[in-house]
Amino acid sequence: MTQFKKAGVYPKAHLKEFAVTPDAMLPLGYTLNASHFKPGQYVDVTGTSIGKGHAGGMKRWNFGGTAKTHGTSLTHRALGSTGQNQEPGKVWKGKKMSGQLGNEKITTLNLQIYKVDPARNLLFIRGSIPGNKDNYLYIRDAIKKHLTAEQKAELPFPTAIIKPGHTFDESDLIHDVGDVDPFSFGSV
Repeated sequence: MTQFKKAGVYPKAHLKEFAVTPDAMLPLGYTLNASHFKPGQYVDVTGTSIGKGHAGGMKRWNFGGTAKTHGTSLTHRALGSTGQNQEPGKVWKGKKMSGQLGNEKITTLNLQIYKVDPARNLLFIRGSIPGNKDNYLYIRDAIKKHLTAEQKAELPFPTAIIKPGHTFDESDLIHDVGDVDPFSFGSV
């Protein structure tokens, strides 16, 4: 609570740090919103994947299992060998075994923003978003997408500062993808 009081902002449910250059620093208490992003821009989305509980080796690591014929009994979905003989006599850390499946931090790279709705503070993104419904996501500019000088000039730097009463043109809010609906099944 003290850090919020010192900064002069209301307490937040989630805090996240994003690395920025010194010339891109924002004032304390500034709120980032969907207007920071532009249609057609590429972003990286980080979230917590869907937890699937405890899973065996076949489901968790896509193991093939053992033979199902010639007298094999009760070991069809077994892992197989997990260790060695007396030396070293242990199971190495990181061995692919049964355990917790999902519920881990996942980052999906280079997803394209199709539409920005600043009135409702929404982003429409093409691609697979990690996590479940009502999950918190962290969206940042793509770090592995190489941009030309013209593309970099189009992006707001350090962010979009929208003045009250500003209206948006429809062409500034939707990325042109041709005749294909990016949210229909079967689109590429």
